Parts: sequence; C-alpha cells; structure tokens
Amino acid sequence: MSRAVITLTTDFGASSSYVAQMKGAILTLQGDVELVDLTHAIPPQQILAAAVTLVDSYHYFPAASIHVAVVDPGVGTDRAIVAAEIDGHFFVAPDNGVLGLVAARVEPARVVRVENAEFWNQPVSPTFHGRDIMGPVAAHLARGVALERLGSPSPVLQTLDLPPAVVDSTSALAAVIAVDSFGNLVTNLGPEVLPMTATQVTIQLDDQPPVVVPVAATYAERRPGSPVVLIG
Repeated sequence: MSRAVITLTTDFGASSSYVAQMKGAILTLQGDVELVDLTHAIPPQQILAAAVTLVDSYHYFPAASIHVAVVDPGVGTDRAIVAAEIDGHFFVAPDNGVLGLVAARVEPARVVRVENAEFWNQPVSPTFHGRDIMGPVAAHLARGVALERLGSPSPVLQTLDLPPAVVDSTSALAAVIAVDSFGNLVTNLGPEVLPMTATQVTIQLDDQPPVVVPVAATYAERRPGSPVVLIG
C-alpha cells in the first residue's frame, strides 16, 4: 500500500465544518494520506449505529488501514480514548463500545489507552477530541509511530450492552441494531439462522401483531411497498 488510508466515521453530519476541521488536523501532520469518509450521518450519539458501520465496513479496506470513529457522548469526561490493532487494522476511538462489534468479531491484538499528549494538537478543546486528539493520533500512526508510544496497555475494550440473539429450532429472538438509508431493518441475526429452503417467516416487532413475510434474494421479486426478508 503506497499511501496510508484513514477512514472517518462520525455523527457530525455531512455538511458540518467539523468534518473538514478533523481532516485539516490530520493533513497538517501527514499530508500523504488517503482520507475516506465511511459516513458522517451516524444519528447523534448513537454508539451502536457507529459500531455496526465499522464492523460492516473495515475489512473491505487494505490491511493496516486506520479507522477513526468519533461518536462520543462522553467527550471531555474521564472516559478513555483507545488505539487498537484488530484483524490487521488500526482503530482510534473513544472507549465507549463503538469498537465492541469489531472486537467481538476478532480478538484485539493490541490495545492502548491514548495518554501521550505529545501526539495531540494543543490546546485540546474539551468538546472536540476528534479534531484535537483522535485525528492527530491517526495521523501519527500513518507516519509510522508505534502503537505503544501512544499510551499504556489497556487490557479490555468497553463492550456494547446488546443482548445476543436467542435461536432455537423454530424461532429466533433478535434485536434491530440499525436502520439503513433505504429503510431496511438490520438485525443481529446471522445468515446461518434462516434455512436455505425457507420461503417465508413470521415476524413480530415488539407487541405488534405477527406478519408473514416472504423470503427473497432481491427486492425486485416483490411488489413496491411490500415487506421482504433478505440475507444482508
């Protein structure tokens, strides 16, 4: 990989100048880098939505890519910021569960608590650690700074308060973990739950009446406006 890749995931909003300020902080320290916006449309302070975006997306990038996630309702408090190596990639994020799904997928190889202010922008705004700490730390990683120089080892990452799906031979109790831009309800069920021969399933959302929904391979198999179950 000729240039380092840094991806950005935030809840800042696509039109926010905060995104540009983060990019400027990174480029000031490391201009020879490929900046990729995963999304800046995470609903405000929705940690789970950011976690889903990261776990669905990071592995499509080259090994050693650096993924910065700034969905940080605890900004300015004593919550930790961490840098981690997971599955051959690097992640910089608040330790609030945003890396929980990635860490559940592959056990982290290394995790450090970001403490060394040598690698931060100064002065640090108490409400914008994405620009003044996380972005600069990612830039230093892209420059070749070793993970261990950023701070002390952190033994565990904060997990998400997300109950696992409960599956038996005839049913599954799952959670809707995201609603994408098309309106799809994304659940925490894996594709192995649905038998290959299934043609329909009965779905009940909370206390709503059960609805029988057909299983399809494509949206075009159903009439517009009709519900459908697909494997993501």
